Amino acid sequence: MLRMRNNVDAKSIDARSLEPKSVNRWSGTVSRQVQKYPAQIELGARVRERRNELGLSQMKLADRIGLHFTFVSSIERGERNLSLSSLLVLAEGLEIDPADLVEGLLWDPDPVEKSKQRVS
Repeated sequence: MLRMRNNVDAKSIDARSLEPKSVNRWSGTVSRQVQKYPAQIELGARVRERRNELGLSQMKLADRIGLHFTFVSSIERGERNLSLSSLLVLAEGLEIDPADLVEGLLWDPDPVEKSKQRVS
């Protein structure tokens, strides 16, 4: 059996174990810290703005596009890196051209600092 430093079995490590995590000191649960990138935050703001223009709640939009409302919420918070198919479905539900959602977005490989992640 292959062993790594600190006697960790190499087979027991997967990519998820390498993600940043935080532990809730009260419940002891571990949660994944989400990296937010400027393009994702801006896309989320555009989605929220368009959804509000249409007078839709997150739940109504989610029902319209066949996704869970928590998925819509995480998009709006800039926590999702959408697949092309999700982007197309989302744009259809928002009655907007997908190009309008992504126009001018540039990928910046550096995540936004936690203190700057709030979107108004």
